[in-house]
Amino acid sequence: MGLVADPAECACECGSPNTSCPRAIVNLRAYTSAPCMSGIPCLIDAIEVAAGECKAVDSNACGTSWGIASVMTEGEGSCAAMPTSNPPSRTWTESVVACEPEASESCAAGESCVSTAGAVCVFSPGEVACPEGPYSVQRIAYAGLDDDRSCTECTCAPATGVACTGTLTTYTDETCGADAQQFAVPLTMCQNVSGATQVIHLTYQASAEGGRCTPLGGVPTGTATANGPTTFCCLPQ
Repeated sequence: MGLVADPAECACECGSPNTSCPRAIVNLRAYTSAPCMSGIPCLIDAIEVAAGECKAVDSNACGTSWGIASVMTEGEGSCAAMPTSNPPSRTWTESVVACEPEASESCAAGESCVSTAGAVCVFSPGEVACPEGPYSVQRIAYAGLDDDRSCTECTCAPATGVACTGTLTTYTDETCGADAQQFAVPLTMCQNVSGATQVIHLTYQASAEGGRCTPLGGVPTGTATANGPTTFCCLPQ
């Protein structure tokens, strides 16, 4: 008997991202004379400044005139996965009702007489070939099915395309309170920092906008197969 078992109906989407701008990467230059213009700069690259941190950077006596060469922001975020699935359908194309008829007493000795109202068959458990002879029409029926159809796990990749806008602030004291000078970030062109100090202190803050997560998974998996076969070998009708 035929089994029609469609794949599971699956979908995976991602909700709105929860985003932040936790850090900035700052490239500094400490000059011996006018910053961003002349003198021999010390390159102090890839300084990571966490949001809310008071970060100290020492020029190690290379110079006391500071310039900010660039500030790159790093936005990140995550999304909640929103899986949907519908129970997979299954249909048997036909069913079998088999019964053992009572023999008629009017038959001759050594014979069995049965009704011909339906197909007259012999049967055997499993899927087997029909014996030679008149019982040549094979039909296989199944008692049930093994079904492991489902959907793969729905997850969301980290958010991409998160834009961060904010400020990098420089200070001349270790508590990040004196001589504050703010710079809009991201920043790509060298900017002079006023004041002269061997150690510069930095703070960073920014807000995040945009971003999206790519859904992963949520696709059909597994199969449904019939089990418990019985072979019926019937007389042609």
